Amino acid sequence: MNKYEFMRPLLLVVFLFLSFTSGFAQSLTLTLDDAVSIAQTNSPIADAVRSNRKAALWRYKAFRAGLLPNLSISGDAPGYINSINPITQPDGTVRFIGQQQSTISGSFDLSQAVPYTGGRFELSSGLNRVFFYDANTKEWSYLWQSTPLVLSYIQPIFQYNQLAWQLKMEPIRNELSKLQFTESMEEVALNATRSYFDAYLARINLENARFNVGVNDTIYQISIGRFNVGKIAENDLLQSELALLNAKTNEQNAQLAYVKALQDLKIQLGLPVGKEIEVEAPQSLSLLSIDVNKALEYAQKNSSFLTDVKLRELQAEQNLDQAESNSGLNANLTARYGLNQTAEDFADSYSNLQGRSFFTVGFQIPILNWGQNNATIQAARESAKETQKRVSVDREQYAVDVEYRVRQFLLQQNQLVISQKSDTIAQRRYEVTRARYLIGKVDITNLLIAQNEKDNARSGLIRAQRDYWLAWYELRRSTLFDFIKDEPIRYFE
Repeated sequence: MNKYEFMRPLLLVVFLFLSFTSGFAQSLTLTLDDAVSIAQTNSPIADAVRSNRKAALWRYKAFRAGLLPNLSISGDAPGYINSINPITQPDGTVRFIGQQQSTISGSFDLSQAVPYTGGRFELSSGLNRVFFYDANTKEWSYLWQSTPLVLSYIQPIFQYNQLAWQLKMEPIRNELSKLQFTESMEEVALNATRSYFDAYLARINLENARFNVGVNDTIYQISIGRFNVGKIAENDLLQSELALLNAKTNEQNAQLAYVKALQDLKIQLGLPVGKEIEVEAPQSLSLLSIDVNKALEYAQKNSSFLTDVKLRELQAEQNLDQAESNSGLNANLTARYGLNQTAEDFADSYSNLQGRSFFTVGFQIPILNWGQNNATIQAARESAKETQKRVSVDREQYAVDVEYRVRQFLLQQNQLVISQKSDTIAQRRYEVTRARYLIGKVDITNLLIAQNEKDNARSGLIRAQRDYWLAWYELRRSTLFDFIKDEPIRYFE
């Protein structure tokens, strides 16, 4: 991106503001660059592209935030229990005694994931106050229980480590989103170019139709005079009259097509439907010589293809790792150490603190599942093989597509030069034929043929310009490289 690129959105906003506030009656004249800039800044599709990128960015930020320590507060305020519970007596017997108690508890909890092991550290500090109701004395009593500090570590063993895979994949997914954002903005430019040329071609067709109405009306009046003096047959007169009627019909159809094309262009650019716009003749790029191998190198370096391939391969590996991990021994190690105390007075609950420790290793070993785990692993392996095969084909197809885009642009560049020459020749031929018709050297049939060739050559030129610019933006989107500025294409998010 060049050093002035950052000013482009600001200048475009000013341009749109001035055009909108100048009133709907004043026409807005658009060049191709204007249309592309407005579409990328103002169109609903561009807004949707930016929202999609922002959503991906927020998801990545949420993932990064999840790697940091998490502090929370929890508790019950209040809790109440009234039930008959089994109470173990000093002699070992059990009695069922009615109990009423109320609790108020709260704790601060700090946790930190350990991505590379899949474990988690937890640090907590809590305080409980329990109220007991004595049915004999009809009075409430209470106790404080404090846990000033408890440190825990939970470590899954031989289990699927989702967080470790996320550490590998989320940065790639975020980078993929950036590249796809740029490609989508180039897609917006491509669609704006297509709508722009639809409108421009409709405008040229309308101008030709109006010109032909005037010319054919003149020819018809000349034919009437020549017929009256016997210089032409009635057939020639009828042919010139029919040509005039066809020209008027073509003008009406061209007018309708032009209005429709302008409305479609305004929708594509996000302009008000009532805004009057006109499209200017597009400029051609300087003749470019693009090396196919260089273009492929730029495409592999800048586009989203290789990043997407890498992500697909990692996803296949992730699925296989998950299937293998879930099919064998699963164990969890939990270790906890802390301090606690209980007392009737709050201050005493933090005095003479007692140690509190806990350690356990829980495990689960599948013995008989009728081959379910093995089938799951085999399915994941075959899916990984499928991904590798598809990726191999996609790489070859991708190289072919990039080469095609380069050759297509170079071909359209040459065809544009030919179309320009053809248009010049057809215009000149029509002028000569018309002049010869006016002095009676050619008949009406030859004149109408020259007129059709003139119109077809002009339409062919506009279509060649359209194909040329579409091929240019297709090449930009495929490589994410600007061959004029000789730099990668990037957009500010």
